[in-house]
Amino acid sequence: MNKKITRHFFLLGLMSALVLSPDEGLSQRTRSSHNAGNQRNAEKGLKDNRYFFHFIDSSITNLGADEDKKMFKEAIQRDIIAQQLNLKFLFEESFIEVIRSQALLVRLYRRILGRDIEMARQLLNIFAPAVVDAKGPIGRDYLRLGYRDTADAEIDMIMADNFRETLYSMRLYRYAKAIKK
Repeated sequence: MNKKITRHFFLLGLMSALVLSPDEGLSQRTRSSHNAGNQRNAEKGLKDNRYFFHFIDSSITNLGADEDKKMFKEAIQRDIIAQQLNLKFLFEESFIEVIRSQALLVRLYRRILGRDIEMARQLLNIFAPAVVDAKGPIGRDYLRLGYRDTADAEIDMIMADNFRETLYSMRLYRYAKAIKK
């Protein structure tokens, strides 16, 4: 009788093993975990956008052309929409709006950076003859540092241009670093 019961439990265990799929023992990606990833992405993008808007604001308001101001306004409007969608717990849609605003910011930062590099180079070229004619080494050192920083900013701009196009946040951080130089 004991052999019969043992055999019966063995067959039940074998049948239950065959009925269960191999994935049932593993964790599943549920809707809530998918939303958590979207929420994290949306909130990080919104936080990054706050920095990007704050950083470029003075350049746009003081020296920006009308087209730059228009692009800046549209990027801010997209960010406001993203914030509202985030408050409604529509994280995926919020992140899509964050991406759209960052795509506009990439174009805007690129324009501003190109303009700033050109202005710095023109100023250095204007001051260079007077500095070279002066006999003091301090002016030449500052001139050399100015040209070096301009070339460094141009290298950072080229690096940001060659990042993958969908890495908007990384590109914007690199552009901001170049503008600081």
